[in-house]
Amino acid sequence: MGTVYAVCGVSGKKDATGTFNHPAMYFSSGAYWGSMVIDVLGNTLSGKFLNDQGQVIDHFDIRKAFGPVKVEVKAFLEGPFDPVAGRMRDDLRSAGMIPTTSPYPGVFPHLGEPSAATIAPALLADTGANAIVDWVFVELRDRFVPSQVVGSKAALIQRDGDVVDMDGTSPVQFALPAESYHVALRHRNHLGVMTAEAIALAAAPNAIDLTSSSTATFGVEARKDINGVQVLWTGNVVQDKMLKYAGSGNDRDPILVRVGGFTPNNTEVIYSNEDGNLDGVVKYAGARNDRDPILVNIGGITPNNTRQERLP
Repeated sequence: MGTVYAVCGVSGKKDATGTFNHPAMYFSSGAYWGSMVIDVLGNTLSGKFLNDQGQVIDHFDIRKAFGPVKVEVKAFLEGPFDPVAGRMRDDLRSAGMIPTTSPYPGVFPHLGEPSAATIAPALLADTGANAIVDWVFVELRDRFVPSQVVGSKAALIQRDGDVVDMDGTSPVQFALPAESYHVALRHRNHLGVMTAEAIALAAAPNAIDLTSSSTATFGVEARKDINGVQVLWTGNVVQDKMLKYAGSGNDRDPILVRVGGFTPNNTEVIYSNEDGNLDGVVKYAGARNDRDPILVNIGGITPNNTRQERLP
């Protein structure tokens, strides 16, 4: 059992930028007598214990005192989605190409969770409905300011659409207080999506089905409809929250570059963002290529169109 602190007094102030500082939170315990300082800057919560001389004698992470809250997200990525089977293909897993370390450090900000998430190789042995399709990224956002991420972490998505934690079976959990949050799901080459309303989360997991049109999402056409099933738009190769087929910074050119830059019929077997359909093969031309879905998803006729991600 950890040290129990009795807080004897609290004072502080919050400014317009969200910085909150408690310069005088006095505590007593079997180990210390002195003051406790808490700094809340944006989404960062940290604290330290000071002795009577103002010297730092310990640090703590406020988030670890919360939660967990759990969320059961179900979603489909368009790239590997098979509308006939009603589930996603697991080509990357079958080919042994899914990394055991998360691809998201440096891509999406990790808040309250370690960025270097890893999984046991044994999790990639399942061949059924729970077979792993790829890594995804889950965010919890402030209920009043949905642009503000308050917790985020890498997770895994299965063929049946279930998004699970690092053990491959459990709902995704966060060390945050029971509260209502907007829940967002992101992927390395699909446009992210977020619930339109804040959802009440607690220790008992709450189910959120992003494959259903009855689950409202933030923004217009945030998901793609395939025969009544909602999926995340594929083709965001550049990871700039936009599908773009032509012009500077488009998502098409990196595919050509990946296969060699001069011979469009070349292919490359690799785990990369250029593989929009997640079959493990980057293709610029021919059947099941990774270029055509980008053009289709921006409208299919006018290559200068774009499609914007609907995350605030």
